[in-house]
Amino acid sequence: VQFNDPDPWHWIGLYGLAALCCCLAALGRLPRIIPVILALGSLGWAWVLAAQVSGALPAWELLATFEMGNLAVEEIREMVGLILVGLWMIVITSLPGRKLPY
Repeated sequence: VQFNDPDPWHWIGLYGLAALCCCLAALGRLPRIIPVILALGSLGWAWVLAAQVSGALPAWELLATFEMGNLAVEEIREMVGLILVGLWMIVITSLPGRKLPY
């Protein structure tokens, strides 16, 4: 998370919730609905970004440099972060966990 990002609070919230889900999953206290909702939200957000930047930049150009050449590069990298969060939430949802007391 970069605090100089134009929308840091979206990312702080997203990555903070993902980290909380991981901690609760490790303790066996994660209600499965929370990562499902987070996965759907982050993958939906990634889908919206994908529609905005579709065809704007070849994939090799994204991976060729660490510099932010334009807005499309930033949005593609944000999309990758959203996909990673979504996929990891699916993974921790599908892993067997301890039974919750309720």
